[in-house]
Formats: sequence, C-alpha cells, structure tokens
Amino acid sequence: AKREIFNFIEMFYNPVKRHSHTGGLSPVKFEEDYFLRLESV
Repeated sequence: AKREIFNFIEMFYNPVKRHSHTGGLSPVKFEEDYFLRLESV
C-alpha cells in the first residue's frame, strides 16, 4: 500500500497539482511554458 500511495503522490498528484508560487500552474505546465519562453529568446 505504501508504494501505491508514493506512486500516486509522486507520479500524479505533484506534477498536476497547481502551486501558488508558479502563478497557479502545475509544475508540468510551468516547465512547458518555461522552455517555450527559452526557445523564443
């Protein structure tokens, strides 16, 4: 059961949960936007 909880938190919850320090974006979306901005510079 611990492994399933760990996998849920690390593989699903954390990447898609919105965070206030990223302007309400999920870490995945924040990272996508970051690299798009780098490409346009």
